[in-house]
Amino acid sequence: MVIFLQACAMKIHPDQMVNVSTDENGRIYYEEVVAVADLSAKEIYDKALIWMARNYVSSNDVIQIKDDNAFMIIGRGGSQVFDEFGGAHPTSHMIRFDARDQRYRVRFYDFYVYKNPLEKIAKNIPTYLEQERALIKTRITSLKQEINTDLSNDSW
Repeated sequence: MVIFLQACAMKIHPDQMVNVSTDENGRIYYEEVVAVADLSAKEIYDKALIWMARNYVSSNDVIQIKDDNAFMIIGRGGSQVFDEFGGAHPTSHMIRFDARDQRYRVRFYDFYVYKNPLEKIAKNIPTYLEQERALIKTRITSLKQEINTDLSNDSW
């Protein structure tokens, strides 16, 4: 059974959904535009590719589309969430990265939780969302650190 995380299926107070939005179909996504001084779109894009390689098991499996001219990456990532019994359930999400001179946009969307169809999942959706949100925050933080890393002082 595949569960598509939608806000309408959850009983989460809006204050708990910091940085998480819903699209016109009620699907959850996270999007942020980040300004970076003195970096070209190509430099930002190249650093994003390094970040994908460092943060996903196999960036070759994650990256679905890579456009070196438009400085755009679309990929499918995964992780896992845990139920109240400690059972792990695989998840997936899409990620889109767009770079422009001195700024970039990153969007996580299309979140899925894969579960055994015999399990009752409705009560766990808020917990799963919070776990996914924590993972996204960690990934966003690491992406920002990667983009802001000065490679010119890399003496090896």
